[in-house]
Amino acid sequence: MGQTGAVIVFYLPDVGAIERANTLAQWLPVVVVDNTPNGQSTLRSALREDIELISNGANLGIATAINQGVGWLLNAGFRFALLFDQDGEPSNYEIKRLSL
Repeated sequence: MGQTGAVIVFYLPDVGAIERANTLAQWLPVVVVDNTPNGQSTLRSALREDIELISNGANLGIATAINQGVGWLLNAGFRFALLFDQDGEPSNYEIKRLSL
């Protein structure tokens, strides 16, 4: 396992946000923290199986969501976290450079 994981904060994600998370998970371990009120029952089935999903069921704010995702990564043994909102779309080059 590498030392770097990614945290993506969702709020009412669209199909594009889910696709970007699934693509990023091809390169890095990903934790999605969903701040969508009442959650989305279909979100788990739309995300790759290897993506960790934390569903808050309420908008707890981006700072809380980031802290939850980083906490999960730290508890799983990662040393570094890349932080994204649902619109973030890093290039493959950026991911390779940042995850070294």
